[in-house]
This record gives sequence, C-alpha cells and structure tokens, in this order.
Amino acid sequence: MKVIVTGYLAELAGGGELQFNAEDYQDLSLRNFLDSFLFENYSALKPRIINEKGCLREHIAVFVDSSRIRQLDDRLVIDAESEIYILPALSGG
Repeated sequence: MKVIVTGYLAELAGGGELQFNAEDYQDLSLRNFLDSFLFENYSALKPRIINEKGCLREHIAVFVDSSRIRQLDDRLVIDAESEIYILPALSGG
C-alpha cells in the first residue's frame, strides 16, 4: 500500500511517499489505518489532518484510489493495492 503526502505535510511524513506492508493493513477501514498505523508512525501528522472532533480538517484533501474522501467512515475499507493521497489545500492569487 502506498501513501503519498504532499505540501508542507510531506516533511512531517519523512519525505512524502510511504510504503506499508499490505498484509498488515488488509481489510482495515481508512480511519483505522490512519489511527493505528500512519499516525502511530508519524504522530505530527494527526493534528494537521484530523480536527479535535475526529473529522478531516476542512483544508485537507484525502483521496483513496482517485476517490475524494470527505468524511472518515468506518465503512470505507482499504486493501493491499490502495493508494492514499493526503494533500493540504492550495491557495493564493
């Protein structure tokens, strides 16, 4: 499984592209993967991606296999081939 973290978040994730052993993460929900594995290894990411209510922050975009995820839902199951992208919002003029 591949996780791509971009923008200023990449530095907090050790460079931006992370590989996880797919067997360890088979049939987990996205929420469980983030809590149990991504944030366990890269704790500085959590407060920048998840708000105090446990929801995705407004200015963070998360995609799983090219589908935009707007809410963390335990029904969204990821698999060994999933690619997860975490992007901070871009702004400017």
